[in-house]
Amino acid sequence: MEKQEVEQQDAPMTLAVKGHLKATRNLVAYEFAKYLKYPLVDQDEITLFLENSRHLDDISFDIALTTASVQLKVLKLGVIVSTPLSQRSHLDKLKEQAKSDGAVLVIIQCLPKDEISDFTIEGVPRLIVDTRKPTFDA
Repeated sequence: MEKQEVEQQDAPMTLAVKGHLKATRNLVAYEFAKYLKYPLVDQDEITLFLENSRHLDDISFDIALTTASVQLKVLKLGVIVSTPLSQRSHLDKLKEQAKSDGAVLVIIQCLPKDEISDFTIEGVPRLIVDTRKPTFDA
């Protein structure tokens, strides 16, 4: 993980698992959720219910973000959000929401990267997980 000082040591944490390949991203997200005993918000599960929407990606992301916010603000729990994080605007929303909720945001980048929707992630600590290996190296 990139070295970055975290000001709020007692703050809840949002771990956003980013990756294009749903199966490997969700495997990483579910393993983190199980290990940390954090609630999991899976954007793909929300997407299944909204398949006929014109703005499916944005709507499902907003629902996932709202659900995560309730976990952070109301229940004071850390939360894991499994999302392709396919748009820069989604990263910006995650940053804003974490700040608003008083949470620390960490991006977990699953390899291999999706070159089509890949963008530079700045100002957020990242953990790289190579899902092509038999065991995940963090």
